[in-house]
Amino acid sequence: MNNIPPKRGLGRGLEALLTDMPAKPVTDKQSIKADAVQVRAVRQENSHLLQEAEALKTLLEELENVLSDFNPDSPTY
Repeated sequence: MNNIPPKRGLGRGLEALLTDMPAKPVTDKQSIKADAVQVRAVRQENSHLLQEAEALKTLLEELENVLSDFNPDSPTY
């Protein structure tokens, strides 16, 4: 049985990219170019995940503001 806990949604794309990168010695220019393309893809996915996290953070802040309008007695975090 696998005892690894399930991943959250944001990390799945990055994890998939990393598992697609085989551990092999880089010996020729073609391998170096292919690895560089994969590194760029990982960096781009990381950038997208950071943007998504910031957007979710903004949405949570907006939701907290809306909810505090309905219940002014609740503490603000």
